[in-house]
Amino acid sequence: MSDNVLLEALPPAVDYLAYLTILEYNLTSDQLPVLHNILQDTTLTTNIGWDLVHLLLPLLPASKECLQDVARLGNPREVVLKTTEQLEGLGLEGDTEDDESEAEAQDVDTLDGDDIGESETNKHGAGDTADTGQDSGDAYTPSEHEDEAGEERTSATALGRSGPGSIGGDPPAVESSASRSISKFVTLVDMLGVLHPRIKTKYPSRFLATTLQAILRAYSRLAQVREATTAVLKFLRVMSGMYRPVLPLRQSTASLSRLPAPDPEDRKEEVSTEEVALQTRLLQSFLTHVLEDYINNLRAVDDVPGMAWASRLSETKRFERAIPGKVLYRTRFEEDPELVSRTTTINQINGIARHLKIDHEELLSIVLALESDSPPTSPSSDLPSQASDVPLSPTGSLYLFTASTFATAVADLNAPMPTISIFPSHALILSKYLNPSATSPPTEGLLDSILFLGLCAVHNASVSHAKDDEQFSTYLYTLSLVSATCPSPPLRYHAHITTSHVLHSHPSPSARLSFIQATLEHSPHSNLKPSAIAWLKTEILSSSATQPPQLPAASSAPQKEADPSIFATPACLETLAPHLFFPPPNPTGPPDLPFYLSLLNLHYLLCASAPLRSRYRIPAFNAERDVVGNFIAPLRGAGARIREEELKGGKGGAEGEEVEEGLARLALLDHMLDRVEEAMAGVGLDLDLDLDLGVRGMDGGE
Repeated sequence: MSDNVLLEALPPAVDYLAYLTILEYNLTSDQLPVLHNILQDTTLTTNIGWDLVHLLLPLLPASKECLQDVARLGNPREVVLKTTEQLEGLGLEGDTEDDESEAEAQDVDTLDGDDIGESETNKHGAGDTADTGQDSGDAYTPSEHEDEAGEERTSATALGRSGPGSIGGDPPAVESSASRSISKFVTLVDMLGVLHPRIKTKYPSRFLATTLQAILRAYSRLAQVREATTAVLKFLRVMSGMYRPVLPLRQSTASLSRLPAPDPEDRKEEVSTEEVALQTRLLQSFLTHVLEDYINNLRAVDDVPGMAWASRLSETKRFERAIPGKVLYRTRFEEDPELVSRTTTINQINGIARHLKIDHEELLSIVLALESDSPPTSPSSDLPSQASDVPLSPTGSLYLFTASTFATAVADLNAPMPTISIFPSHALILSKYLNPSATSPPTEGLLDSILFLGLCAVHNASVSHAKDDEQFSTYLYTLSLVSATCPSPPLRYHAHITTSHVLHSHPSPSARLSFIQATLEHSPHSNLKPSAIAWLKTEILSSSATQPPQLPAASSAPQKEADPSIFATPACLETLAPHLFFPPPNPTGPPDLPFYLSLLNLHYLLCASAPLRSRYRIPAFNAERDVVGNFIAPLRGAGARIREEELKGGKGGAEGEEVEEGLARLALLDHMLDRVEEAMAGVGLDLDLDLDLGVRGMDGGE
């Protein structure tokens, strides 16, 4: 007779409820191998499995095999309910308390020299971080269901990324708690992938809808973790029919015994076509919500925003000039392990979307739908009764549309780009997804997706015309705001490029000039003003190329004279002059260097080019506006005064580095001033600058 209480009390020695009570008080890590053997009794597991889930979870990872036994042999309907209940509690206060109790118990075991507890902690703790070079966290051991399919094992990533202080030594307690949550999440989702195919009922969507909501709530808290995403995508492949467990070898009786048991409550009811369609729609909706959480939670890797769709398209379609020595984004996504992992994940999502037959045109219609026309996307407690009751996530639909479009555009450079025009389509996307009244700024992943579609429209020359000047100005203002405030340099650049293309495509020169003037006069973002100067410079050069100065006619035949663009006349400079050549407004602080450098660059072009100097009557303009006294001299005086203050205040160290950087910027300002003065000397202007007068003019003196 065995001395083990779990074996002695086996039913029929006691009833099932009493046996569960015995398990609750006697189950430890040492007893798990015994329990695993006990659970091979299908009848016993069917009756008690549902109440073992919450007992076994705190003992992970050692209890993983027993949990799989419960998923394979327990009553699937009861175990599904218990599993989803545990999923919904992940990361909440109760779960944290359990984690802390477990951590204390493990600490006691370690102090007592418990080999089992110590080995499990080392296997699934952060101790392998230094050896593997991975982010600290628990190692995710795939289930046997996954091992049979030969899926790749991946090392876990902690929810909180390793910081400078976490290399070596013990990991922070919060990181350990997050690692346990990840392990529980992966195990529970893996169990659900076994349980749901076992449920045989007339309405399986009722179980599926509840499960998907529970997974999504838990995943939203763990979306930054690679293993959580891997587990969810594996579950989707199982439920969509993409994933088939490898059949066991004929001679392996052990493998045959591990096959899932049939549903004990199966009534052999036929599932209707409408029910199948509803299940498919639930999975489609779930996929878009998962993709939304995944993209929104991608952490920054250097200057890579999200999936860098816009940057990689820009490189492929040659929107930007190649910078010597700079590694291309597409190369980084082929070599950087984390970026390669992102590409793999998106490719898997695209594959699942194709298998679920998510329609490309439906995604586009959802993306372009007005807010008032969009159905609610938040999870509802009411179970849907038909497929049309289940909406896709608007943001997830945008990401999925972008991902599939990008895959086509990059794989086949001759493939047609999406039929999206700037007006009205992209303008509608901007107004829908970049709401100024939003409480939080848009994620880099969202901006990357929106700008990618804008670049597609620009590449197709599909701009069209705005319905009115208000739509045109609103679109440009929203996009230029991104170029001014977005923290990501590549996204700011793509926003600027798209804004410039759309601005210059407007057929009315007056409308283009009005937007440039409004930006210079009213924009609260100083870094937008250099962009406005660049737009003005482009308009001047393009108008000069298309409308050369009038020359004497070669013949006496009458010619019809076209109306010149306002940018081809001095009127454009006269209109913008109050916002261009003026002294620095702050006499005690440094000038807005990017803005003044762009102004000096423009003025150098106007003075150095004989055709432009003649067309825009630059000598008269300089004299009338007193460009030397109102702009050049004060700017030169401000630079000299600031340089003197920098030299007096510099003291080495970090402060010394700042001084050197400031002096370098002032040297660049002096260089541009020298070039402008040299060009103005060619116009015949007097350039005897009185720096004292320049500074006094800034101070408002006599």
